[in-house]
Amino acid sequence: MKKKHPKKGKRKKTISYSFLLRFINTLKRRAMYTITAVVSIIIAYINYHRQPNLPLFPLFWALFFCILMLSFYSIKMNEQNNKKLDQKMIADGLLVRKKLKNRNAYSSNFNLIFHILSFYVFLLPICYNKPIDNWVLWSCFIALFFIVNMSIMGYIQYIYFIRFIHSIKIEREPIYVFNRDNPNDTDWLVLIAQNVQKYNVMFFIVGMCYIILFYIFSFSGMYIEVNSILQFLIIQIAWGILVVGIIVAYPISSVLVIKDIKCISLKLKQQQLLKLEKRRSIIKDESIRNSYTSIILLLKQMPEYPIKVYVSSIFTTCIEVVNIFAAVTSIEPIYNWAMKLI
Repeated sequence: MKKKHPKKGKRKKTISYSFLLRFINTLKRRAMYTITAVVSIIIAYINYHRQPNLPLFPLFWALFFCILMLSFYSIKMNEQNNKKLDQKMIADGLLVRKKLKNRNAYSSNFNLIFHILSFYVFLLPICYNKPIDNWVLWSCFIALFFIVNMSIMGYIQYIYFIRFIHSIKIEREPIYVFNRDNPNDTDWLVLIAQNVQKYNVMFFIVGMCYIILFYIFSFSGMYIEVNSILQFLIIQIAWGILVVGIIVAYPISSVLVIKDIKCISLKLKQQQLLKLEKRRSIIKDESIRNSYTSIILLLKQMPEYPIKVYVSSIFTTCIEVVNIFAAVTSIEPIYNWAMKLI
């Protein structure tokens, strides 16, 4: 008699964070452009034919499009760069372990908690006091809800990427896969520095778009007139999140990650210098010792950072100035609202 084995229960397919990431990464740019264009045309048609309509609709939708496309690109870029880094780091067990740990962290379901922030978008219509058709208002806020989620997803990946870089910086174990002649020209280190530069430019632009979007919506006087404590708190909490997350935290994290990359470069350089100095101390032949001395001096004179960042630094600084200007000029309307409600 053959023993009947109990049937294994089928695993229920659930939507996980890693599934969402894979789904976005499988989307082609053309498909994303097509979906965005169709939705834009529908909402523009509704805004045009239903009165009263939303002021500055083309500007708002241009900002929406910019945020969505840059966030979408950052998610796809992260996946592509992860594959490249996997190939370049595969020969070093330490780097492979750190890379795997980072991949598991940014695809964890725990990250869904951060997306709770996106539901705050649906509190903003409470503050809208001007006459407008409900179809237009809610279609814009639903679109914004999906855009904010895409931005959060891209930002989470960047935060974990920064953490991955920092973990290499603080690691005490030696790294074996790097360019001995010029540690700054190590392929995986150059790729990391290039990715950070791209992320910085993209997210500074995204941040500026959010600041402009919210500033016009809240402080221009075309959309909101605060008449209650609840409206005041909703606006201030949202503006506070943007100011802290975009104007304060992001520039600080950008400076720190560049500093970490410099430290990794210095770490690789010091590792090679110790090796060369140890070899030089053993050699008795004067000419060979002089050759080693020349190599050591040349290595010490090499630049601290793997790539040039002058242009991107100037660009991101200009964006930060615009964001700070928006934050400073928002003080007056906030003060006036507070005095009105007291």
